[in-house]
Amino acid sequence: EITFDDTPINIGSCMNKESGVFTVTIPGLYSFSFSGQSTNTVSHVYVQKNGNVPLVIGDHNTTPENNISFTWFMDLSTGDKINLKVESGGTYLANDNHWLVFTGQLLMST
Repeated sequence: EITFDDTPINIGSCMNKESGVFTVTIPGLYSFSFSGQSTNTVSHVYVQKNGNVPLVIGDHNTTPENNISFTWFMDLSTGDKINLKVESGGTYLANDNHWLVFTGQLLMST
């Protein structure tokens, strides 16, 4: 699982940085994004929804410190849980100069 050191903006307290889980409190259409820098191996980040994998973000570039970024939308219900998991390949850089970012925001309640 990908976890985080900080949640500088956490309106609604949906994001648990220790577990890396975003828990939906208001049903609706959400926008999510993930970005970071991978090492020099092919890797896959699984987007998990309640333990299932509806989306895989693939990085097939083997150059050092490759940028990876993806944005997606999901129609979610109260209590749904979204998290990220590095399923295969290398590691992702995360330090003061290399940020690993996961965002989630409600676009429209249903």
